[in-house]
Amino acid sequence: MQKILYTRKNTPVFAAVLYDSIDEASKAKVGDMQIVQDRESGVVFNAAFRQENVEYKVANYDAGKQSSGVFKNVLSEILEIIKRHFKGKKILEIGCGDGYFLEILEQNSFDIKGMDPSFVGENPLISKEYFTKDSKEKFECVILRHVLEHIKDYYGFLCDIAAANNNQGLVYIEVPNLDFSNNHFGAIDFYYEHVNYFRLENLESLFDKVIESGYIFGGEYIYIVANLDSIKKPRFKSEFIINTKIDSNIAMLAEKIKKTNTSVLWGGGG
Repeated sequence: MQKILYTRKNTPVFAAVLYDSIDEASKAKVGDMQIVQDRESGVVFNAAFRQENVEYKVANYDAGKQSSGVFKNVLSEILEIIKRHFKGKKILEIGCGDGYFLEILEQNSFDIKGMDPSFVGENPLISKEYFTKDSKEKFECVILRHVLEHIKDYYGFLCDIAAANNNQGLVYIEVPNLDFSNNHFGAIDFYYEHVNYFRLENLESLFDKVIESGYIFGGEYIYIVANLDSIKKPRFKSEFIINTKIDSNIAMLAEKIKKTNTSVLWGGGG
C-alpha cells in the first residue's frame, strides 16, 4: 500500500549530465514522477521510475563536488568514519564516480578498489562496470556513497552484495537526508535520477547490527555502518509529510523572472 505525496510530469531523467548547448539540453530524456511513501517499509520513492531510463554509461555525467572547499571538509569527516571501522581491511567502493574519494583512501594506505560505469579516465583500481552478485572477488568492507537512492530495488541490491561476499563483512552507506531536503528545499529536491529517498530511521531499520549511524554535511547526508549478515526488510516507523510551500514559492519566483529582461542566478553550483 502506498500514499501518494507528489507528482510531476516530464522531468529530466538526469540531474548531473552537462550539455554542450541549449538545443541539446532541450532534447534530454524525460520521465514522470509519482512520489509515494510505502506503508510497509516507510521509504519514500518514485513509483513511476523506470530503471531502463537511467543508463550511467552516458557522456558528460558529472556529479563531483570536490571543487568545493566545504565539501572537501565533509570528505575528511567521512574518511575518519572509514578509518574507525575499515582500516586494514580489503574494501570495494561501488559507484565510486570519478574516483576522487577512492584516491583519498588509496593515499591513506587503504586496500581499495572501485566500480562505476560512468568513470572516465584510467585507473587500474576502478572497473568501468556495474556491480553484480556474480562478482568472484571478495571484500571485507563495501562502501556505498550516494548509490542506494539510484537503485530501484535497493533491498535486493544489498542482498546481492551480501551474497557475493558470503554474507560477511561491513558496509558503509551514505545517502541524502530526506528530512533535511524536505525542510530546506521541499518538493523541488525530488528528481528523477533519485528513485529512493531515505530518512535515518529507514537506514537503521535495514539492519539488525548497526555499528554506527548519524548525520554529516550539516545534516544534509545520513550514513550508517552495519554488518552485511544482518540485512532485513525495513519496517514503517513514521509518517512523512511533504513540504510543498517551497515548491509554490519557486513557482512564484519563476513568474517574476519571466517578467524581467535580465536575471542572474548566483550560487547554483553543485
